[in-house]
Amino acid sequence: MNISGLKKQMEIINNKNLKKEDGEKFKIYEVEKLSQFIMNSINELQLATRIKAEFLMNMSHDFRTPASGIYHMSRAIYKRIDDTELKRLQKLIVDSSEQLMIFLEDVLDYSRLNSNKYELYIKNINITDIINEVVLFVSAKVKEKMLSIDCHYPDLPINYNGDRVMIHRIILNIVSNAIKFTHSGGVTIFANIEELEQKKWVVIKVKDTGIGIDEIHHKSIFEPFSRVESPEVAKYPGIGLGLSNVLLMLKKLGGKITIESSVNKGSIFSILLPVES
Repeated sequence: MNISGLKKQMEIINNKNLKKEDGEKFKIYEVEKLSQFIMNSINELQLATRIKAEFLMNMSHDFRTPASGIYHMSRAIYKRIDDTELKRLQKLIVDSSEQLMIFLEDVLDYSRLNSNKYELYIKNINITDIINEVVLFVSAKVKEKMLSIDCHYPDLPINYNGDRVMIHRIILNIVSNAIKFTHSGGVTIFANIEELEQKKWVVIKVKDTGIGIDEIHHKSIFEPFSRVESPEVAKYPGIGLGLSNVLLMLKKLGGKITIESSVNKGSIFSILLPVES
């Protein structure tokens, strides 16, 4: 149970009419004392959470500028190197600085989302345009790993009223993860408008032929700083914020995400965005 849920439970306890049973004297002051202690603890936890979120946000901002400089300069140097061995070593610097940038962006998103400082900019957008941008962005990594990436969606635009930057980050995160955990085969992206539970949704499915995820981890992978503990997953860099950020963003948009996956059988992540009727 989260902090807000615990707080609600305590309010319910405080509002209940407690009665004596079988002549026993119910020491109500002890319950009130315990209740007050718990409420004070909850308030302290909420304050600590806000302070932590602000610290993470400030830290990410301060670190991102030099990290960005390292990344772009290392890429520029890499392109100019002709020596094979030096080029290989420089590529390690480029990859490491790129991974550092991803970590910082994840932490910054997490702190913004948790401190309610992530403002939505709603406008009419074309989902297929965003998917095409994401595919172009990851094409170098796809080529490097010798994978395939395919898209299937209608010829007509899939129009949606939403925050373009946020939706781009959601799709990019899921597609990047699919590529990251796939060694052979590839990634397929489907998009369309579907009716589910008597409601219209923009449904974006990202299917991969990767290592898959055991069903026991399907919920925990969306928790902050959570990573699947297995020798296979331990090989991949990450701080466990990508999917939790996706979930937080989708909640702000009124959307949701589902997963179908099992070990060594790939994964299908379905992003659902509500369509206004």
